[in-house]
Amino acid sequence: MYYGPLHEFGQGSPVWAPGYWVSAGQPVLLLHKRCGGPPVWEPSGQRVAFPIWERNWLGSILARIGILDTVAAELRVLAPRFRVLQLEQFDGQFVKGIDSPVFGPRAFTVDVTTARRKRTVSLLHL
Repeated sequence: MYYGPLHEFGQGSPVWAPGYWVSAGQPVLLLHKRCGGPPVWEPSGQRVAFPIWERNWLGSILARIGILDTVAAELRVLAPRFRVLQLEQFDGQFVKGIDSPVFGPRAFTVDVTTARRKRTVSLLHL
């Protein structure tokens, strides 16, 4: 996974950048135009979880968890919404982290095998 130039939403706010999947002998693919970090890789190195910043229908910015599966060649954007994501661990089934680490922090665990998905994108046909 590769990040493009970093940007801030506002002074002192989290940073974001375009996120790309880079694989030997394959074209570089844009995963999402607003990815956060740092990402957390599962121990096998085949999947990575990272924050994705999106706007809701009111224009507010929210974070979701993106899962890049390099074996299945797909990006899964999970449905649960967060304020600010600090991802800490990805054991292959569970992503653990803190939502809003500065203001009212809340620890969370998301089971990526059962969590509702907002969307799944195949990276084979991009």
